[in-house]
Order: sequence, then C-alpha cells, then structure tokens
Amino acid sequence: MAELSHRYKSSNDSLTRVEFAAIVYLTLPVALFFVAYMRVQIWVPAVACIAFALARCAKRLGPTLVHQSRFLGLYFWMISAATVFASGAFGLVHTNSDWIKHFAVFRFLIDNDSLVGIASGYDGGTLRYYLGWYVVPALLTKIFSVQALSFLLGSWTTIGLYLFFSVASALTNRPRWRYALPLAFLLFSGSDAIGTAITGFRMGPIYHIEWWSGWIEFGSNYTDITWAPQHALSAWLGVALALRLVSNASSLIVIPVVTTAVILWSPFSAIGLTPLFLYVLWRNRKEFTWEVLFSALSMLVVLAAIARYLRAGTEDIPFDAVWNLRCLGQGRPCYSFFGYLLFVALEVVPAILICQTITKWRDGMVWIASLTLLGMPFVSFGAFNDLNLHGSIPALALLSLTAWQGIARGTVWLRAAFAAVVIVGLPTPIQEIRRALWMKKGPTSTDTNFAYVFEHDAWLRPQYMIDKIPWIIRRPYTAPHARPEERGHEVVDPTRHSHL
Repeated sequence: MAELSHRYKSSNDSLTRVEFAAIVYLTLPVALFFVAYMRVQIWVPAVACIAFALARCAKRLGPTLVHQSRFLGLYFWMISAATVFASGAFGLVHTNSDWIKHFAVFRFLIDNDSLVGIASGYDGGTLRYYLGWYVVPALLTKIFSVQALSFLLGSWTTIGLYLFFSVASALTNRPRWRYALPLAFLLFSGSDAIGTAITGFRMGPIYHIEWWSGWIEFGSNYTDITWAPQHALSAWLGVALALRLVSNASSLIVIPVVTTAVILWSPFSAIGLTPLFLYVLWRNRKEFTWEVLFSALSMLVVLAAIARYLRAGTEDIPFDAVWNLRCLGQGRPCYSFFGYLLFVALEVVPAILICQTITKWRDGMVWIASLTLLGMPFVSFGAFNDLNLHGSIPALALLSLTAWQGIARGTVWLRAAFAAVVIVGLPTPIQEIRRALWMKKGPTSTDTNFAYVFEHDAWLRPQYMIDKIPWIIRRPYTAPHARPEERGHEVVDPTRHSHL
C-alpha cells in the first residue's frame, strides 16, 4: 500500500459541501478584511476576485460520497467545543500567556475604526499582523459589545475545528474509525517530557514543557489549537483539503484561493503548506484549463495587496540561519548540531518512521512533510523562532493524519508503535489541560491591550506595529474610542505572565 488509496476517495472533479464550507470559512475573513480596512479602490477588485473564485468552487459541488452520520457530527461538535473551552477562548477558564497577544490584537481592532493606531496609547502605529482568524469576531464585537467577544471568539474557533474534523474524517472508509480521529489527532505529540528530563530546561508558563531544547519548538497538535488557533486552523484545514483533493481536478481551483486566504491567517502556515500544495497541483497538472489560469490570476490581485500589507516593516524582525542567531535569550541553551539531532530524534523521527512504514516509503506527501520537518530547524525567523514554531504545523498535521489512517489497517506492531508515541507524548497535552482547568483565570479581552504590552516588552513592537502607514489602508473616519482605563476596566500587567 504505497499510497493510502482511501485517502483520496472523492469525485474526480467535485467538492463536498463540508469541503466547500471549509473554503468559505478560510476565505470569508479575507473579504471582510478588505472591505473593513482597505481603500475602496483596493477592496472592490479584491472582493470581486474572491467572489469569482468562490463561485468557481461552488460550481464544483457534487454528491457527498462519504456520508457523516448525525451522531458523528454531534460528536465532532462536542469535542471541538470542549477543546476550545479548555483553551480559554470562551473566557471561562485560564488562558495561557499567548492570549495576551490575541486579546491585544482584538482590542486594537475593536478600539480603532481602521488598522491605523489612532487610539491614545498606541503611539500612532499601524497594526501589521495576520488577521484572518481575528476579523470575524472583531467585527461582530463592534456590532454587539466587548462583553460578547469571548462567546463570539469561542464559537468562531469551534466552527473551524468542527470543519477540520469533518473534512479529515472522510480520509478513511471505515466509519467507526472516524470516531478515533479527534483524540488520536489532538493527543499526538513529541517526546517533550523525555526532552525536558535530558536538558533540564523549561521556558514558558507553568506546565508548559515544549521549549525543552531552548532554541526551537515544534508544538503538539493540542498545544497549537490552544495557544495559536490562527496558525493551527489554517494549517489543519489546508492539509485536510490537500489530502482530499490530491487526485481531484477541483484542486486547481481550490488551492489558489485557499493559499491566498491562509497567508492572511498565518504566513507561517502558508510556508509549510506551499510544498504540499505544489505537489497536489503537479498531480493534477493534466487537468489544467484556461478557467484554472484565470482563477489563479485573479487570486494574484488579492495576494499582491495582502503581501503589501504584511511585508511592511518586516526588516526589523530577526531572520537568519539558526547558527548565526544562536540563542533566543540570555540563559537559554543555544543551537548545536547535537541539539538538532536530539530534537528531531524526540520530536519527529518516530512519527516519520511510522508514516513511512505505513506508506512503504513511497508516498510523496509524507516525504515532503518529513523533509520539511528535518530541514526547517536550520532557519530562524521571528522573536521566538516563529517560522519553526508555526511553519511546522502543516507537516506535523499531515503525519498525524497519515498515522491515524494507516493504523486502522496496520499490523499489531504498527499499532503498538503509534500507541507508544501517543503515550510518551501525553504529558504535553495533559499539562496544558491541567493549567487551564486548575489555575485561576489569565488575561481577558477587557483587561489587555498593546499599549501596556509594549510598555513592558517594547522589543516585541516590530512584530505587530509599523510607523509608516501603507497606502492601501483606508484612513479612519471617526474619533477613537476611550482607553481601557477610562471604561473602568482593570489593565493586566504583561509582566505577570510569561513570554508572548
């Protein structure tokens, strides 16, 4: 079984309703972003191009070949809601330190009429950040109130996770095996507990054990959805669609629009998805038509505007070979080749061996994921090596899904190996769940903003703010709202939390 043939069980040129819903989920925020924050001469053609691409995708809707029972759908909803609840997105349990950043971005979008930082305390800066996940909850919060943000944010994230499980569940033709997908996927992790025991190093908040190497982290699937939903959801949906459409001519229409959307959700996820997407396009190259070319060219219009926005001011963000940057901070372990070998041995090699054995070393997508994870650590970008932290998510997700698919028909030894990998990695998600459920509440949407983040961590400002406003962003029409303290909210001191 060189290829997981049931992975590609779809019509030769059609999309299912849930696949189309996943495409809309990724693309809708991009259209709203242009309408809400871009000049009219920019957003009108961009939205027209997005609408055309979605219309081409809708034209490809066909029969659902893999039917999902109502009970399975309810099961996916329950698992998705419980996972998002434990992340703190609904505002009812402890939120980890990355939510300082998330809530600061939301408050900036809510407190300002455009991306221009005219509100008092923002120093006139312009927000430059990948906003795909943030746009819909932020705009709905403007309509309702800031008190509704947690519910809106939790609901929006739950929808995305449900769509991922629904699309990915069609990758197997064994109905009962689909029930194992959420737990097998979310609990899949590297051997962080062993790494921590070897190096004796830990960075981050209590119970977070994934920075044991000191200079790099590949997050577990559960960690990714609870710390960085914008990166996780875009990467996971992209991988699930790639696996479903790898032998489907519809991929030639879908991939350009999904790639463009994912870039606004997470440029790092887009980097990790690019080699997988190129492989899918190459597999379907014989189905190329003028319609496909025109659809791809229309997406370039949207992509050009997004790139102009995201590239502004990026020269201030650290980027180099990992051996030149050496350390992420004082007192932390630095890169070494031995450290690299130890890292890949504990984080990726077991999963690679399981997946390569399942596919008999002849599956192109598994090879791409394997080489990506082995080569990515040598380049560093961002204050906390963000390229590796988030760019690895697509490849790790693909290995997780491949292992879940393969062991359904695998040998006893393969199943035992997969069970061993999950068991050894269990401390990572268990510790994250433990912090969320047993600790007091962390930062909330009403007590965090960028003004106070930068007051204590000014060196983070280049990752979020630029001073020169790109011409494509529209100017605000009304006066800014009051600062948080003028509304009677307590403002969180970011120094009480760990790194962002």
